[in-house]
Amino acid sequence: MSKKINYCFYLIITLITFASCEKQDDITAIYDTDLSKNTNIKVFNATLNTTRNYVYTGTTPLTGAAIAYGGNFPANSSYASLQPGNVNLTIKDTLRTTIQLPLNFASDFEAGKFYSIFMYDTVTSPKYKIVADQIVVPTDTSVRFRFANFYYSTAAIPNVDVFSFRANANIATNIATNDITNFINHPFRTDTFYVRTTGTSPVELGKINFNVTPTRSYTFIMRGSYRPNPNPNPPPATTFIRTMSLYSTY
Repeated sequence: MSKKINYCFYLIITLITFASCEKQDDITAIYDTDLSKNTNIKVFNATLNTTRNYVYTGTTPLTGAAIAYGGNFPANSSYASLQPGNVNLTIKDTLRTTIQLPLNFASDFEAGKFYSIFMYDTVTSPKYKIVADQIVVPTDTSVRFRFANFYYSTAAIPNVDVFSFRANANIATNIATNDITNFINHPFRTDTFYVRTTGTSPVELGKINFNVTPTRSYTFIMRGSYRPNPNPNPPPATTFIRTMSLYSTY
């Protein structure tokens, strides 16, 4: 009798163990690598005097690290991938004592598309702009640039031009305040861009030297207080500050 009981006991344990293993085998992870089903966003922070912004989809945090003034999310060349459709976004400083007003907005983001969200203005009056990014990879060794004019002033600001030293011509003209150009093909990966008020020849607002990678797309953001230099030689180094994003997967 004792042997029979032991045999039944071991048989029950074996069956339980087998069922337990079989149940675990049924649990499999599902990975969806088709990003064409998703929508993709980047966030650029050109809002004066902001220090620690976080992005939320609804109440779910999307960012891990804070986006400081002059920063962007994701911080590298990629985009954040989301489910498409009408997405509720919040960008805010989570510090309890902050004077920054949160940005709460919803927008329709289409599957397979790429979007940039530009934050601008000031910490007490933040604003945003959403643009669809037309991602095109040049078939030659050229690069692509776009320019965002987020200079800030309480007074009216004239439009600006961006002059290329290598091309000896304007690469972008008459860029209005709070406006973003389309991507513009440029044959030179090393160059110096000069920012001028539209229709003037002296360098009034600043310059930037760069050496970039062929076939990539870059974003230049003009930000900070608008303060034309009465003496353009040398131009102020801090009025034209570059924020550059590489779309390395395209």
